[in-house]
Amino acid sequence: MNTVYLDNAATSFPKPQGVSGRMKYYLDCVGANVNRSVYTAAQEAGLVTLTLRQRLARLFRFPEPPTHVILTPGATFALNTLLSGLLRPGDHCIVSGMEHNAVMRPLLRLPEVSVSRLPCDSEGFADAAALPGLLRDNTKLVVMAHGSNVCGTVQDAEAIGRICAEHGVPFALDAAQTAGHLPIDFSALRLSALAVPGHKGLLGPGGTGALLLRDDLAQRLTPLTAGGTGSASDSEYLPDYLPDFFSVILSRGQIRMDETKCSQGHVQVQGTLQFRVLYRTGQNEWNICSLEGEIPFHEMMTLDEAKEFDMAQTEAILEDLTVRMINARKLNIRALVEIKVWARERVELNIPVAIDSEYPLEELHNTEVYLELCYRGTERWKLKEEVRLPSNKPNIRQLLWQQHQLLGREIRANQGNVQVQGEIQIFLLYLGMEEDRLQWLELRVPYQYELDVAEAESDMIPCVSGQEPVMICRVQEDTDGEERMLLLEADTPVELRLYREVKREQLVDAYSLERQLQLQTKQVKFPQL
Repeated sequence: MNTVYLDNAATSFPKPQGVSGRMKYYLDCVGANVNRSVYTAAQEAGLVTLTLRQRLARLFRFPEPPTHVILTPGATFALNTLLSGLLRPGDHCIVSGMEHNAVMRPLLRLPEVSVSRLPCDSEGFADAAALPGLLRDNTKLVVMAHGSNVCGTVQDAEAIGRICAEHGVPFALDAAQTAGHLPIDFSALRLSALAVPGHKGLLGPGGTGALLLRDDLAQRLTPLTAGGTGSASDSEYLPDYLPDFFSVILSRGQIRMDETKCSQGHVQVQGTLQFRVLYRTGQNEWNICSLEGEIPFHEMMTLDEAKEFDMAQTEAILEDLTVRMINARKLNIRALVEIKVWARERVELNIPVAIDSEYPLEELHNTEVYLELCYRGTERWKLKEEVRLPSNKPNIRQLLWQQHQLLGREIRANQGNVQVQGEIQIFLLYLGMEEDRLQWLELRVPYQYELDVAEAESDMIPCVSGQEPVMICRVQEDTDGEERMLLLEADTPVELRLYREVKREQLVDAYSLERQLQLQTKQVKFPQL
């Protein structure tokens, strides 16, 4: 006996083969609870949910960050979350005359919330032209089923959305019967909320759904449920703050090389990735926070020429920094770093200056100028400058972002020291002490400092190699106790070499009037000092 399934309005059947396969994989191989820890399986589960949010956002052309896609046990739960979280006593809501009880039952149980019904014709189509006449000053929401599970009527959501947008009233669409069957463009329909089940047209397992919320509406919702994981999990009360990630705005990083060691055939490098992430919390348009941190790394690289006592020089280039949200409290940070390594050794170079011969010879000499290495060592590139905010800028409540660039660096050797001077170009983004608006500041700060080197003399030529100084900017109080001072600090190891020009006579040719000579030359390669 063959069974014909005709109840797809309730749930889809049969499910695609991959659905049961992925559920079995999760139960057998993952098993972790989402957002509960940072071990590999928990991160994998978190990435699955993030990917799902991203795909739902793309499917419905949702303009907000994926974190505004709220995963629910179904469309009914999503609608309950929306209605119970948004509407307050004294509010007014408009529905169509064809609404499902998933909308009507939670609406009618809300105390002192009035409901108006948009009339429908004999085929179940709502009269969009009648909507403006039902709007009131206290109308907080228009909610409507996109498609009817009884008669199959599909409402003109675009017309309803246009009228709601013209009057500044949020429009929510119940897409229980249309999601996955009909194209739904969140922006084109001018939606504020969209409720969808996962187990019907989207062909997912039972007990799944989602609520897509525009940010301004999300900020007005009171959570339907409380408890479980999330922010401030050690507190018995639902926190009144939400410093969680809603969307990443900017991210940047820099590499600090901490140590380099040579061994036979290998070079060991240790360094640190310093990162800063600028993100929006979603609380309001201006609520922006930043996060900074460090990730150490250690690498062993093969270099056949390296020996135990060689001096190695490294250069680290951050080629890519990728920041992905696992959930609202966890980030996945990956960096691609190119490390260049040179191993150096001092070599003796013999330069011919004369020929010892029993025969009379004529010699040709040239005077060559060489750079003689007088000093080589590792010094600390230290910098400390104080900068005061301009008078037209408010005090600093929170420093969010900083970028710097060194300009016009000059290095000069003096008797007993090496002097370094230049300018630092700085860009800052911060929150003012008494304002919610973002503040920015761009300025140039001259700097000057000295490296104490006893071997240094004024006729020497200095050369500094190594990484750019890692700059740290901190906020501190001025003499009046106000947060108006910026302290710029850097402490980075660099290799300093001092050269002196020396003149040497070099034999370049020789000949004899008595004998035939044949001079042989040979090209040699040696490390650059």
